[in-house]
Amino acid sequence: MIKGHLLTEMFSDHLQKKLMTLSTLTDITISLDGWTDNSGNSIYGFMALKESQEIVLDILDLSIHRHTGDFLKNKLKEILVINGIKMPFIIACVTDNPLNMSRLRRLLHYSLAKVCMGVSVYEQGFQHCLSLSETARPKYPEIENETVKNIICDRYHFANNDALTKVIKPIVDAIGRLESSDSTLADIFKELIYIHRQISQLDVPIIGFKAHALAIIGKRAKEFDSNIFFIALFLCPPYKRLAISKKINSEQIIRASLELAKAWNFTKRETGLLHKELIDYNNNDPPFDTPLPDSQSLRSSWSKFSGNAPLLCRFAMKVLAVVPHGASCERLFSSLGLVKSKIRNRLTPDSLSILGQLRNELKKAAPTKTNNRNKPNVEPPALNDESIDIFFDENESMEELNEELEEIVTDMDEMSVMEEFFDFEGFERYQETLGSDQSDLQVEGEWSIDDILNQNRI
Repeated sequence: MIKGHLLTEMFSDHLQKKLMTLSTLTDITISLDGWTDNSGNSIYGFMALKESQEIVLDILDLSIHRHTGDFLKNKLKEILVINGIKMPFIIACVTDNPLNMSRLRRLLHYSLAKVCMGVSVYEQGFQHCLSLSETARPKYPEIENETVKNIICDRYHFANNDALTKVIKPIVDAIGRLESSDSTLADIFKELIYIHRQISQLDVPIIGFKAHALAIIGKRAKEFDSNIFFIALFLCPPYKRLAISKKINSEQIIRASLELAKAWNFTKRETGLLHKELIDYNNNDPPFDTPLPDSQSLRSSWSKFSGNAPLLCRFAMKVLAVVPHGASCERLFSSLGLVKSKIRNRLTPDSLSILGQLRNELKKAAPTKTNNRNKPNVEPPALNDESIDIFFDENESMEELNEELEEIVTDMDEMSVMEEFFDFEGFERYQETLGSDQSDLQVEGEWSIDDILNQNRI
């Protein structure tokens, strides 16, 4: 076991390297989350995120404290001072409280979708095993559980899973993309739009289930009814017209952008120039009459933009630098769970913090397996005529399902949230007109956004 002088020396080298790296970073997203280890200690992780960089600031045992907002704020300030991070360099903070963006992740969990897809794919295999257990004894053991046997023989059960899989799959795909290291605030609404449109186009035979799913999507969309999410979507050229369609018009989104720029210490002169560049961008005037450079991410497309719009590029890079999820902290806790196992449950929180930070640093230098993202997605089997007919059998199971679905009170307002936010029909017409060209701290006097708007009327 690594201990004593060697561990101290390694951790000291790590701290020096970490402080040197942090001193070069700006536009940092702070992520903090809580975790309970197998000894019942309340462990909090604090991380600094910058695009693909994930740096552990500290791992603390806060078991004896009440985790109030004020306490966590003060603790975070202490950690930032220790790590040499100045407040102006922070543009966002992602936490595990109900107001953050992680609620999309809780929409439906990975394991549920994987189980449904597995059941759907292996139906014939289950039936074959049941047949062998009944006709080829004693070579194959008998399935004695009557509940399991009834489920395997119930075609209606598998048809339910087929329909459930069709609804869940776009949600799972969206969650996976949102938790990637290159996701941005623009991806929040992009993925919600993707989920809404995919589910809206599905033919789901289960009465009320499609409406319920769309109502949940609308409920989640309400949680992101904030200007910065619409600004981020506006900065994604293929979705620009959709961002300013219904919920917020072009004047409102430009004003919100200027207010955000002022909060990020843009000077009055810089904000005035930004206003002009935003108008040009909104109207597709030069230098925005040509598409942004092709790239793997929206952030890198703006960084490669060579047009004469330095303020808008700077503003866009700040907005898109915000990491919209806390997946990095979750990965850190998964790693800590391997460090402090049941066998090593006497590991102290201080030692866990040191080992956790060193492990996270060493993983960066270790070679990783080839990314499987480019592999084609395995589509679940489509509903055939036999599957659909089962939904209309007048049997006990169907009646029970209808009774359960009747108990779900679908809020019609929540079902229509996405339509209230976005003009999908107008967006489709706009996309058709595009053709194939589009692809997926200075001291000064007091000033206000109205001063800027009055100077440059749209």
